[in-house]
Amino acid sequence: METATPWVDISFSSLSNLDLGPLLPRRDMILELNARNNRIAELPPDLGKLWALEELDLDNNQLSGLPYQVGKLQALQELWLRNNQIVGLPEHIGNMAALQGLDLDNNQLAGIPTAIGELASLRWLWLRNNQLTALPWQIGMLSSLEELYLNGNQLSALPGQITQLGALRKLGLSHNQLATLPEDLGSMASLEQLEASYNQLRVLPSQVGALVNLTGMDLDANLIEAIPGTIGRLGSLQSLSLGGNCLAELPEEMGKLESLQWLWLFDNRLGCLPASICGMKALEELHLDDNQLTTLPLELGELRELRWLWLRNNKLTALPWQIGRLSLLEELYLSGNQLSALPWQIGGLGSLQQLFLDRNQLMFVPAEVGKLVALQGCDLSQNQIGSLPEELGDLRQLQWFDLSSNRLHALPDGVLGLESLDQLFVAGNPMGESQVGPTEPM
Repeated sequence: METATPWVDISFSSLSNLDLGPLLPRRDMILELNARNNRIAELPPDLGKLWALEELDLDNNQLSGLPYQVGKLQALQELWLRNNQIVGLPEHIGNMAALQGLDLDNNQLAGIPTAIGELASLRWLWLRNNQLTALPWQIGMLSSLEELYLNGNQLSALPGQITQLGALRKLGLSHNQLATLPEDLGSMASLEQLEASYNQLRVLPSQVGALVNLTGMDLDANLIEAIPGTIGRLGSLQSLSLGGNCLAELPEEMGKLESLQWLWLFDNRLGCLPASICGMKALEELHLDDNQLTTLPLELGELRELRWLWLRNNKLTALPWQIGRLSLLEELYLSGNQLSALPWQIGGLGSLQQLFLDRNQLMFVPAEVGKLVALQGCDLSQNQIGSLPEELGDLRQLQWFDLSSNRLHALPDGVLGLESLDQLFVAGNPMGESQVGPTEPM
């Protein structure tokens, strides 16, 4: 072991035991000990004699527990223990008064000692992918805590005291069994990120509107049936994910989310969108796949920053002409709807690179599609298209074009002459190979 410096690195050394004997004579100088990526199954009691230690890294070992002497590490600021087999922690952990960071991700913890609440200096606590079924109420005493990650456990409820974490900025609760969030959620005024996807939540507390510093909220894969109107107060919110829930409608107040850039609403029961959606002036991504949308609001065209729009597998029969105002749109997904025609204003999508219109009921393509000069890929397969306009030959950036399973008897010469076209799919059309030439596939 190297003892001439304050930093001792014995990582990746295939150690099964941690021999601290050579370090003890210089224990007042050792500030950092890195023993990660070994095969250490047990820590020696002498560990507590390294009283000057500030950082201890034991990631990726085979530890099942910690000796009580760990509580003697009064100067320790960071303790890394992820990817071990730890089933429990000693109460003495509460004596580590200087501890600021504790990483216990990917262990086998079934519980947390109540002494956790005595770690007044703790700023981040990571407990992802353990076997926790409950938290001690004392966790609410961690007045300095800024990050708390509990993803991937078996929590069915949270102690009410968790809302006393006034300094908390990031809270991870995804992949648990939570049926509710604390009613007093709004008390966590410093919260910036809330992850609670893959739970069993049915209701989002109205108090969520008090989280005025929230910039990201992930509630995917729950059972939420309604969003409270108070969500409109989240003026700092940039990312909102509500995919895989049971939403049938959205509150008008969502249009007040002027900072929102990413909105995921896929796999819900939405039949329409509120006209107030035009208020989301910063929106860049809108995911609405797998809903029951029959129409889109005319105001959709006011989302001038929109770059990606997903509307696959809905029940749309027409598009509002205002969609042509989305001049920054780069990708448009409309697969699996009931569209029989496209508005000619679609030619206004000058930034569009990818266009998916497969599995609709289109009978023709407007000539204005030829104005999509940035288009690189286009899927028109499984429609009822009988002919294509010559103007499609102006798509000089087109690299792939899927026209399979339509009613085409021939292709425009301009399409066949596109030098950029690498792949052209026409199977399932009533045309001969002579009419396709050497372009399938390219």
